[in-house]
Amino acid sequence: MFWCLPPPGKCEWRNLRGFVQHLNVAQGANFHWKRCLDISERNSPQPEVLLGNPEGTQLVIERKSIVWPLDYLKNHQAEHLFSDATMAQLSPHFSESLHVLRVRASSLHGRNKAQIQAIVRDICEQIATRKGRSQDLALEGNRPIPWSFSKPDESEIDADTPDQGIGVFINENSSLPTTFDNVESLLSHKQGALEEILRELEKQFLRVSKKFSGYENCSRLLLVYFYCDTDAMILDQDFLGLIRSAKVPPTIDQVWVAEPIWVSETEWEEDFTRVR
Repeated sequence: MFWCLPPPGKCEWRNLRGFVQHLNVAQGANFHWKRCLDISERNSPQPEVLLGNPEGTQLVIERKSIVWPLDYLKNHQAEHLFSDATMAQLSPHFSESLHVLRVRASSLHGRNKAQIQAIVRDICEQIATRKGRSQDLALEGNRPIPWSFSKPDESEIDADTPDQGIGVFINENSSLPTTFDNVESLLSHKQGALEEILRELEKQFLRVSKKFSGYENCSRLLLVYFYCDTDAMILDQDFLGLIRSAKVPPTIDQVWVAEPIWVSETEWEEDFTRVR
C-alpha cells in the first residue's frame, strides 16, 4: 500500500496511463485521453486529466499524494541521494568483495542536496584514503556524521545480496519514539498518527472537491497514493479504514487507492482498488 517516492517528471498523464488501462478493463470501459486540464486551463484549479469514451461519457481524474509524517518525502529523498551517491563513489574501489556503509537516518534528515553530497564526499574520501590495497576493511568515524564501514554481518545478507560492491544501511528510520512505557502508550502513539492522517486526508479531499467544481456532467474520480514511514505501524487496513471513514465531499464520485505489488527488491507493478 505504501510507496517509496513519487515518480519523476511533471506529466500527470504519463503517471495515470496505467490506471486508466486498469479502469477500462475493470469496468469494461473504453476511456481515452482528451486533455490535460491543469495545463490547458490555468486560470483556476483543475483536475489532472479529462477522459472520454465513444458513448460520450466523460471522466475527470485527480491524482493526490498523502504523506505521513509530513516531512517523510524530504527525508526519504535525502536517504536515496546519500545511498546512490555513496555507491557511485565507492563501488569502483571494491570490485572483489562486498562492504556495507552504515549511518543513522537522523544524521541525514533535514539536510539539503548540497549538504548530503558534501557528507558523501567526506566519508568516501576517508574510506578511500585508508583502504590501500586491502579488500577487507573494518572502519568507523564520526566526521562529518557517525558512520561505520565493513563487510556485512550475517543479518545484512539475503539470497539477493551480491558478492561484491557497496551496500548502504540507513538505521533508525522511524517516526516512533525510541522508548514506550507500555503497550498503551504504543497504541496511543499509533492512534495519534491515524488521527493526523485522517485530518490530512479530509483536507486534501476538500482541495480536490474545488478542482472538480464545474465538472458536474462528468464522473469525478480521485486516485490516492500513500507515502509513509514503514516503521510507523500503519497497516494497509488502517489506511483503507481511514478513507472509508473520512468525510468525502459529494463532488467526488469515486475514490481509488494505488498499491505497489513488489516483484523484486527494486521493481514493482501497480495495482488499484476502489475504496469509495
